[in-house]
Amino acid sequence: MMDTLLATCGVRPRSPETRCQALVSPLYHFCCLNLIFIAFALFDTCVGAAAGRFPTLAIEFGRTFTHVGKSGWILLIAGYVFFAGLATLKQSAAGKAPEAARLLTAAAAYIFVTVALSGLTANVLKRAIGRARPQFFEEQGIFSFSPFANSAAYESFPSGHATTAAALFVALGFLVPQLRVPLLIAGIWIGLARVIVGAHYPSDVIAGLALGAWFAVAVATQFARYGILFTFNGAGWPEPRYPHTTIPQPQAIGTLSTDRA
Repeated sequence: MMDTLLATCGVRPRSPETRCQALVSPLYHFCCLNLIFIAFALFDTCVGAAAGRFPTLAIEFGRTFTHVGKSGWILLIAGYVFFAGLATLKQSAAGKAPEAARLLTAAAAYIFVTVALSGLTANVLKRAIGRARPQFFEEQGIFSFSPFANSAAYESFPSGHATTAAALFVALGFLVPQLRVPLLIAGIWIGLARVIVGAHYPSDVIAGLALGAWFAVAVATQFARYGILFTFNGAGWPEPRYPHTTIPQPQAIGTLSTDRA
């Protein structure tokens, strides 16, 4: 569908045969499913029994940190930057728009599409699955499901906040590879915060993180196929098309100073 739409606009895929390894290999899905089942079997009961009993400081920290996983502010900012970028590009004379404006517009589109699609999928899944949240553990345990209950109390799996956090931070990791590790750690902490405040079980969070990360990779792969913002490296993974900033080394700086002297 995306191929047809972009082809209609005159955009052709540059490497249609190239696929990201995470999409063609079942290993990612196999590992994620196993982690979900392990968390379900070993950790969900313990967390359910401890729901609401974590230290007050930890709960307050979790409540503060968990707001980052809300998709509303992300979509609002990304949408604003995208449309502002489009306006800048249209006002520029015959394709002479600054490259920075093009990159920023494409990056905003990437983040918006990634967060929107992953969040929509998570909302559909959690309503269809209807898992009860940890607050009902004492009465119903971890095996309580009420599909299409139309109640937030039965929308625990997968975690929407964890999905959004993974989608955002993995996407940012693709855009800024130098910060990939701290960004991934931040995404995991958002998921843990949902467990600390008693809103989700560990398996809910793992499922959300896996879902959000998958969408970040999938959307980056589609962008790379059409040469938008990303390209494929030798291993078949999406990487930014723009050049990385090179930081001068101390030795080079010293040599430069000596030459000038």
